[in-house]
Amino acid sequence: MKVNEQDAWIIASLGVVTSDLPQGNDTVGVLRHNAIKGCRTCNISKELLTDDTQNILKISRYHHITDKQFNEILNENNTLAQKKLSTKYGLRIQYSILNELKRKKH
Repeated sequence: MKVNEQDAWIIASLGVVTSDLPQGNDTVGVLRHNAIKGCRTCNISKELLTDDTQNILKISRYHHITDKQFNEILNENNTLAQKKLSTKYGLRIQYSILNELKRKKH
């Protein structure tokens, strides 16, 4: 881009994404709240949602774990196997479009 007769680089970034639960799940690739594990921040099952003795550190979704799970889903041979694994993990079959951005996940 030319600014006052000089070449200039324009760099843009996405600072913060906020959304409610359904759209937030879409942006991170987690199945919605009617799934077996429909929370974007933890792996708690629907049956244990009201159990206050849960170890949050143990059941939280961490990027390195979900990356492995997404890779496992994508490496399945057929769509049916991909759907079964995605349901088991509570993830979508493919990464979110936001994973195409170059950003720090943590």
